[in-house]
Amino acid sequence: MAAAATVATGLVAFATGPASADTPQLSLDYRCDYPLIGMQDVHVDISSDIPDTTTAGVQNPAFNIKAVSTIGADTTFGLNTMGAATIEGTAKAQAKVYSPDYPNGVGANTTVTLDKANVPATGSFAVNAAGKTPALEFDTAGWGAINVGNLTLTVTPKDAAGNPTALGTLTVNCYQKPGQHNVLKQFYVDDGKTPKPPKPDPVDKPVQGPTEYPSPTYPSNPHEITLTYMCPYPLIGKHPLSVKATIDYPATIHVGEYAPPIHIKSLSTTDDGTVEGLNSLDPAPATIEGSAKATSTLIVPEITGYPDNGLKAYVNLPIAKTPIPATGHLEIPAEGDAPKMVFKTKGKGYLKVGDIQLTMTPRLADGSPQPDIGTFTKTCVQDAGQQNTIASFDIVDSGPPPPTHLPATGLAAGTPTDTTVPLSWNAPSSGTPTGYEVYNGSTKVADVPAGTTKYTVTGLTPETKYTFGVVAVYSDGKSDPVTVDATTGKTQPPAPAKVTGLATDGDPGTTQVALKWDKSANATSYEVYNGSTKVGETADTKFTVSGLTPKTKYTLGVVAVNGTAKADATTIDVTTADTPKPPPAAVTGLATDGDPTDTTIPVKWNASADATSYEVDVNGAKVADNVTDTKYTVSGLKAETKYTITVYAVNVNGRSDAASIDATTGKTPIALPQPVTDLAVDGTPATTSVALKWTAGKDAKTYTIYNGSTKIAENVTDTKYTVTGLKAGTKYTFGVVSVNDAGQSKPVTLDVTTADEPGHAPADVTGITLVGAPTASSATIKWNPSEGADSYEVTVNGTTYPVNGTQYTITGLTANSHYTVSIVAVNKYGKSKPTPFEITTGGGNPGGKFGYALAGSSFVKAANGTVKLTGGIQGNLDASGKFTGDLKLDKTSGTFNLLGFIPATADVDFVQQGQTTGTLSGSSLTSTSKMVVKLPSVKVFGFEVGGGATCQTTAPAQIDLKSTDFNQATGGNLTGTYTLPQVSGCGMLTPLISALTAGSGNTVAVKLTKAG
Repeated sequence: MAAAATVATGLVAFATGPASADTPQLSLDYRCDYPLIGMQDVHVDISSDIPDTTTAGVQNPAFNIKAVSTIGADTTFGLNTMGAATIEGTAKAQAKVYSPDYPNGVGANTTVTLDKANVPATGSFAVNAAGKTPALEFDTAGWGAINVGNLTLTVTPKDAAGNPTALGTLTVNCYQKPGQHNVLKQFYVDDGKTPKPPKPDPVDKPVQGPTEYPSPTYPSNPHEITLTYMCPYPLIGKHPLSVKATIDYPATIHVGEYAPPIHIKSLSTTDDGTVEGLNSLDPAPATIEGSAKATSTLIVPEITGYPDNGLKAYVNLPIAKTPIPATGHLEIPAEGDAPKMVFKTKGKGYLKVGDIQLTMTPRLADGSPQPDIGTFTKTCVQDAGQQNTIASFDIVDSGPPPPTHLPATGLAAGTPTDTTVPLSWNAPSSGTPTGYEVYNGSTKVADVPAGTTKYTVTGLTPETKYTFGVVAVYSDGKSDPVTVDATTGKTQPPAPAKVTGLATDGDPGTTQVALKWDKSANATSYEVYNGSTKVGETADTKFTVSGLTPKTKYTLGVVAVNGTAKADATTIDVTTADTPKPPPAAVTGLATDGDPTDTTIPVKWNASADATSYEVDVNGAKVADNVTDTKYTVSGLKAETKYTITVYAVNVNGRSDAASIDATTGKTPIALPQPVTDLAVDGTPATTSVALKWTAGKDAKTYTIYNGSTKIAENVTDTKYTVTGLKAGTKYTFGVVSVNDAGQSKPVTLDVTTADEPGHAPADVTGITLVGAPTASSATIKWNPSEGADSYEVTVNGTTYPVNGTQYTITGLTANSHYTVSIVAVNKYGKSKPTPFEITTGGGNPGGKFGYALAGSSFVKAANGTVKLTGGIQGNLDASGKFTGDLKLDKTSGTFNLLGFIPATADVDFVQQGQTTGTLSGSSLTSTSKMVVKLPSVKVFGFEVGGGATCQTTAPAQIDLKSTDFNQATGGNLTGTYTLPQVSGCGMLTPLISALTAGSGNTVAVKLTKAG
């Protein structure tokens, strides 16, 4: 919550002819209409050096205007609340000049600049302003006067960092209080011939006076919120802080009417660790005092960015001297105020509580500050995830309809580029906008401040038509948009990149240098320079500079260009070659250097005097240059082929005569064969033979076959082979080796097991009988051994169980139920036919009296807490499995987190309605109980808030439980859900207690244990 306030002053004056006069004086009182805080007093003292007399027919120069505005304490209060440290801006004054030439007055409005002023903590303060009068000329002799009217202020409050506050730049209209003298200066127009009459009495001109906002009386509407913070204290570290804040603020506020001032009360509670930390200081402080600066946010429609953004406000809460206890926690009360406000736009408003800045002084018993801490200032940060809205309210219409907001005029589009369009417009014919909004279609692209009537829209698509709009923004609304169509231009190519990789292309000559370089992005051609002289242009990335002098250093440059721009030059220093000298002598002793291979011929030669390198040609084609050794191996040749190899000696003066020899390459060597791949059984192994197959190995002519380490076949040309003479049911390792004239590959092996001799499935199962009588949940059966069987399979209700012997106990059956069981014999050759057998289980429950102890818990969803349950049940079970009983639940209590963060406790009692009923079938149990739930006591933060002897549910809660593992002899686990009805008879907070307990989704989990 905050209020915005600012002030400025404006003056109007006129110019007179060169003359001297006493400095005129005028004092005026205004009522200025500020955003949010409404009408405020401003007193203005005006002075000027306007003379008493001006000469007819002569234009007067501009004169100085000075003003001192006194800002009231209420406005200072509002500025501090919004965090303003300074204000600055301009003021425009309405004024008229009256003379014989202008008997009805002529407008002479003047804008003055306000000096930047510091905002004090309290009380009034002054703002200085200065400006120049307009120049006027008078032709007719006689008396005239200047009357000052109302003001329009354009000011910007800024925080201590120099940033504008959330309200930005404000436009404030100031109205003269009625009954004041508003003549700034009387003057005489002298034509040099007309007798000067006596000076008339000054005539005050009426102006529009202020209209005050009503201040209605609102009904009480208190709000309270409790929030938690983490505070970083000096020396004792971080500790939590709980703050309960209360305000009284109306639920509905009329547009154009004052809301009441906000009085804030808070109670801050530390944890025990904070008190322990303070007492651990040496010496320990006895009291603590200071102030809290509460940060809050006001969100209303007239604040820019609503509803996502709001106005940051700061409220100072003085903290009186508070004793520090020896143990436990510390409670610190504080109170503070924020100014009353007036809202001018209807909608929803919110007041949110934020962080707190503490400025505290722990003091010793003698009143002096604790020496190690002194006075400290720390910010307590609000814990995340909390609901921090302390008040919300509706702002509704009141009074006459809102004023008409005139639009901007003369909207025009300038010359567009491929991605931008410049816009310009004129201010509305009347009214004072606070700024403008610029739109591209329906999308707002910019907010333009008042006084600026142009904007360039960027980020557009080339050769595209757009519709742009401008909306004039006023303090109480917006105008209709004005629009203009514009089409962007074609895309302009980007500037070329600077040339890279500039180098000589070969050795420099005596009179020319060949250059080369890398292609530059966006370049269409290249300019070549010798020093600063352009010597050529090319689209290629090579150029030869000619006409040079031998043995001379030159600076050569290349510039990338395109149709719109040039890159910076890239240069290289090059020295031309000296006057040519004879090339070196031809090499001697050229011969092969060892035997040629199938693809290479090594050669060698004697060094040639004056040679710096050598060139090697093969069959007339150069294969190497810049060879500095006297040997070279020619590679990449064909086998068994004759070649002519030529060698030249080379230096800067050229190359020598050729020296050549003929040489022939050798034969291509034979490579070893590659191993076979994909070795596998071809079909299925037989009892005495296995057929093998594989994929041929590269360069293989034949294959050798192995059984283990024994060679069993060679010179096999096919990629298949059948090994015979094997034993049934035996594992073998077979190998295959690729062979050619150069040798053989590594073996590839495969493990294979031959097939067994044919066998038979076992005989069918016979002699199935029961071993004893079936129980309610199990039965044991046995049977005769089947010839050839290795094992058996017992199938019950579609589930098959493997069995190694001839007896099996079937478990998990249901009492008094009929089952069909089948048994098959199994061996490696197959299974016998199934043999069925019928079983009927015994009876279920024995019936009779029962008694169990109960223990568990129930989760109450609405209250977000758990209640511990203890007690027991006594009853009777009949032979059919039905039972009835008396359920007794002990009195208990629970701890809850109301609304997710408010700690509460409640005492709970249960009164059974009727008897518990249910059924037991095997291990499955179901039950239904009805209970009236009583709440003798309900506490929040340890304080009794409700409950009592009459506080109970309005109807019994039905609790349905189930168990799937119940054993009548020992007990079991039961779970279920239930719905809690509304409660009544709980005192003033019955509706709240009911809302925080009643509802569905509650769960129960208990365990019944056989009573001793």
